[in-house]
Amino acid sequence: VVAGPWLRAELQSSGHDFLVDAQPSRRIPERVRAPYSGVRAALAARATFGDADCWMIALGSNDLVFGGGDAPAANDLLDEMLGAVSPGASVWWVNVNYHRDPRTRFDFVAATATFNTVLGERAAGNPDLHVIDWFTLSEANPDWFFDPVHVDRSASIVRAEFTVAALPPAR
Repeated sequence: VVAGPWLRAELQSSGHDFLVDAQPSRRIPERVRAPYSGVRAALAARATFGDADCWMIALGSNDLVFGGGDAPAANDLLDEMLGAVSPGASVWWVNVNYHRDPRTRFDFVAATATFNTVLGERAAGNPDLHVIDWFTLSEANPDWFFDPVHVDRSASIVRAEFTVAALPPAR
């Protein structure tokens, strides 16, 4: 279920000015073709609308199997994405939750833990980077998942509410 409509509704009701650019299967790196590159999407948004003082990012799950579960590679991905947003902006990043996938030998659980640890460490050292802890909330609600990473409609609504509630109040 794509959460874009609920996220838009929550942002609107909270009084935030916003642009939601959501794309299924999106990854972080610029080398990924548009519209599947988060870096390209951020750069395009900046080119079209100018710089923003706040960014919300919900990326990383689709990068786990491509190296994002390795700490140095996760740091590189974070560097690349953070380098694409407006300089000096505050960034709220929704961490990831990817369960064991019986169709593959790749260890998504370990990769998720590594990516989230790197993200948390980066946020601890950067006052402009904040982690929205989707992992903990969603782990407490395993019935939300209909496969190893995707959640149902009710969880998509909760995720939108939870994400927007983590933001500072609109000015």
